[in-house]
Amino acid sequence: EAGCRRYILLQNQQEPTGFTFVEEWADASAINSHMKSTHLQQAFAQAAGLLATPPDVQRYDLIG
Repeated sequence: EAGCRRYILLQNQQEPTGFTFVEEWADASAINSHMKSTHLQQAFAQAAGLLATPPDVQRYDLIG
């Protein structure tokens, strides 16, 4: 997807049903477009019944 530099899926070693996606985006505009995209909104809607809790989306700045 335009602006996506990296996309990594991590599985929690202590809680095998816990997953974290780490994504690196070129800039805020790219991630904002991604979050508003039809395909992502559809994925969230379809996954809602399969997930124990809603996705916890947080944004971080790279330091260093």
